[in-house]
Amino acid sequence: MQKNHYPGAVKRFFLFLFTVFLVVIDKVVKYYIQKTRPNGALFFYHENYGFVGDFSAPYWLIVTVMVIFLFVLAYFFVKARGSAAVGLAIMIAGALGNLLDRLFFGFVVDYIVIWTSIFNVADVFIVLGFLIVVLFGERKKIW
Repeated sequence: MQKNHYPGAVKRFFLFLFTVFLVVIDKVVKYYIQKTRPNGALFFYHENYGFVGDFSAPYWLIVTVMVIFLFVLAYFFVKARGSAAVGLAIMIAGALGNLLDRLFFGFVVDYIVIWTSIFNVADVFIVLGFLIVVLFGERKKIW
């Protein structure tokens, strides 16, 4: 008997909508931060022109690495099932949110300060998605 692939397509579509929703949340928050430019203990407006932790690199290299990272995530997303697919969708949302900043502004808007680190919601999505994949994903279905 032939397996019906329709339920998987519906789940994948809802994960796509979920990813778009997360990107919209990221963009709305960053827009608000850019307009208000907070300068406090927990929230502080910062333009990140580099990689993670403001690591300096040429713009073209940063964008190239981000695009490759997104393609790798998308490749595994297509193959993933269950929690792994959810985690990858969340990671894609974060990576896409930061890439859009980089393409439209030339930098990523960071604003959450914890200890000596400054980051944004998209960064949280990337880390959260990674943790979901590692902790709850079924490796045999991803890799």
